Amino acid sequence: MGLGTTAPDSQFQILAQDSSTNSITNVFTLAHMISSSGFNPNTAGTLTTGLAAYWKMDESSGASVSDSAGSSNGTATGTTIVTGKINNARTLGTSDKIQTPYVQTSISAFSISIWIKTTAGTGEIFSDRGSQRGITLGIGPAPGGGGSSGQPFIGADGGTLFLGVGSSVAINDNNWHHIVGTWAGGGAISASQFKIYIDGTDRTAAVSQAGSQSAPITGDAGGAIIGANGQMSLSASATLDELGIWTKALSQQEVTDLYNSNAGDTYSNGAVAAGIGSSLTFEAQIQEPSLKPARELREY
Repeated sequence: MGLGTTAPDSQFQILAQDSSTNSITNVFTLAHMISSSGFNPNTAGTLTTGLAAYWKMDESSGASVSDSAGSSNGTATGTTIVTGKINNARTLGTSDKIQTPYVQTSISAFSISIWIKTTAGTGEIFSDRGSQRGITLGIGPAPGGGGSSGQPFIGADGGTLFLGVGSSVAINDNNWHHIVGTWAGGGAISASQFKIYIDGTDRTAAVSQAGSQSAPITGDAGGAIIGANGQMSLSASATLDELGIWTKALSQQEVTDLYNSNAGDTYSNGAVAAGIGSSLTFEAQIQEPSLKPARELREY
């Protein structure tokens, strides 16, 4: 559910009285609800800062995968729409992918958040490999050797280079898991700048470092791919949901909010707004037979 803000409530009083001025009064309260862009929860109010793309995977049909936070709408190849962690999701087979136009352009920090359910031991979940080696999120072991089968990894990836980290927990048990990978960036890239969170907890473990690269990073001009990179497809099908990209390193609090005690969080782009219209109709049931509704409706 997206972030909602509540304006001051309106209270309406209905008065019923008889000829002797005996009366019954009922007060009704209606809340003004205004939908706005953002996340809920969002404890520090910072989850929309640096948000570059957000694929909810909520489509009910077709190959288009909308970017709710930007303009990087993806195109799915061979995927299946299924019930997800939040609303719908996409199941990707070993040869399926979602091609997006999103490119990591001169970034100096990065985060990715996704819900996944899979039995895959290896493969890449998100890749933006380019001439300068983009950031990749996958399931281990990492290209540089860090981590083990079924354990997520994140790092700067390309050719013989991999600078990043693996995790201490496997997620290929066919249950929903929330993964967040972050890169703090700055100067020469090192494995110590990366973190992996699984189900809200920092599970950074194995370090993988081969080659050298400096920030900023620019990814593949052809756009990032969800579910494959052309070289290391998933070894088994995976269901993916709620994939977000930030050009900053998410904090522990932001990761906690996105995990939301295993309920998940999602981005609302403010497309739905609810409020009170210009006219109202009430139906009052008066329990005292000697009293009749007076023609009075007051807002205060």
